[in-house]
This record gives sequence, C-alpha cells and structure tokens, in this order.
Amino acid sequence: SSNSSLSSQPSLLASTDEALVPWRVGDTRLRPVPAFYPPLVPQCTTFVTDATPSVVAARISDCLGRRSISAEFDNDTCTATCMTVDRVHFSIQLFRGDRNVTPKDVKDTSVHPDFSHGVIVEVVRQEGSTLSFHSHCRAILGAAKGYGPHGLFVRKRQASPLGFSNLERPRPVKRSRKVGPSEVCTSLERAWSLLSKDRIGAQQLGLESLVMLLDPQVSGTDVSKEVSKSILYDNGPVAAAQSIRGSLIALIQDRVLPGETEEEAVETSFADSVPLGGGDAPSECSQGSTARRPAVALEDAHSGG
Repeated sequence: SSNSSLSSQPSLLASTDEALVPWRVGDTRLRPVPAFYPPLVPQCTTFVTDATPSVVAARISDCLGRRSISAEFDNDTCTATCMTVDRVHFSIQLFRGDRNVTPKDVKDTSVHPDFSHGVIVEVVRQEGSTLSFHSHCRAILGAAKGYGPHGLFVRKRQASPLGFSNLERPRPVKRSRKVGPSEVCTSLERAWSLLSKDRIGAQQLGLESLVMLLDPQVSGTDVSKEVSKSILYDNGPVAAAQSIRGSLIALIQDRVLPGETEEEAVETSFADSVPLGGGDAPSECSQGSTARRPAVALEDAHSGG
C-alpha cells in the first residue's frame, strides 16, 4: 500500500507544477535569432548558460507573478506578452544561442564557438513608461539568471578576516529641501500643455506625466504632495493645476476629453470605448453617468444593446 501511495505522488506533483508554471517551454523548441532580426539591446537582453529553457521560463513566470504583471504565454513561439499595473506593455522572447557566431574580441573569423547550450532572453518595450519598464526589465533578466525571487542579485556576506562580524551602519538620511508651488509649476504647465491639445496621443502623454508626478517613488514624497495639493485645492497658486483639475473632473464624471464639449464626446468613439460598468450590462454607476447625456446617446445605447 505504501508503494502504491508513493507511485501516485508524482502525478499529483506534475499537475501542481503545471498549475504553478503557466509558461511551459520545451527544451528543444527554441530557435536561434533570425538572420535579419533587429540588433539586440544589451540593457534588455541576457544570456543564460546554467539552466535549460524550461527552467528559465519557469523563473520568468514566477517573477511576473510576484510583480503582479499580467501575461499571455505562447509555448509554441516561446514568447510572452505582458502588461504591468501602470499599463506598460512589453514582450519577452526566448532564443537559442547560435553555433556560428564569432565574438567581437576574436580577430580570427574561422573561430566559431558554440553558444547553442545557452538561452537568450530579450525584453522589448512596446508602450508605457520607460522608467517603469526598465525597473521590471532588470528584475526579469535577473530572475532569468537565477538571482533570487525578485530578480535581484544578493551578495553573500563575507566573513571578516579579523574574526569579528561586520557591523551594519544605517546610512544617514539626507534632509530634502522643501518644495514650493513655484517648483512644480513648470511640470504642471507642461502636463497641461499636452492635455489641452486635440490629439489623443498628446493627451495620453499628459496623463502619464501626471501619474509620474503623483507617484512618490518616481518624483519623491515632497513633489507628489505639492502636486496633489495644487490639483485638489480650489484656490491653488498654480493656474495650470486648476485647469488640470477641471479636465480630470470632466473626464471622470462626464467622460469628456479636454477641449471637447459634451455633444462632441458622444460622437467620438473614445467616449463609448471605455464602459464604466466593465461588462455588457450597464451598472448603476454607468447608468448614472449616461443620465447626463443627451437623448441621442441613450437611444444609441439601447439600439446597440
């Protein structure tokens, strides 16, 4: 009976691994880099020599899950299409090392070392914040090489040759100077100049710049606080902040883009492309927002439903 129970465990473990590792790449399915493929960017590429493609894919999949990155995996082409929480879109591609590659530091062109035992990991940004992308890219490339659960290389502590343990001294915290309204005025004016344009791409860049200004990890605590106060307060000293505040209120409540009237917003596809309810059936929130629309919008909604 004990032998039968032991024999049934591997199948259970196999099914658990399939559930925990959604990106299952075969060790023989990788293809080399195509002949006319664009040059690989060194900052977004790494070469793994100590693991098989299936292990590398499992490491990357685990890193994506820990960082709450949504991903769609294609096991046939060995690619992953990802999107972060702050809507940064990028793709991950796995290649096999080439057999006929001559290193740059070797002058003899007849020397062709074999790199087919390694895995090339390439991360390509498609759209979104560059700073956020490189932060996730470093973590993914580090996880592919096995540098820890978060993709960071943790250096082991070295014992002191004198026999005494190394003491960790906390770094002194530098006092940051106070940020006033005049110092964030320029950034808010640039964001408003993008939001006030009639092109959807410029307006998207303006909203992304606002997100960066309001993020304490990017702009700092003092800057993000001052930007928040300038936008939220009615009688703030920055004129551009009040214009941004009115545009955000119109965008959230009435789904009207900056520079548009309510009638123009009904005719545009952008106003109807983002359902507030998140589904086919309108929720209470979406019904309340459509009550402010003209009767034409209500008739179109009923006819489309």
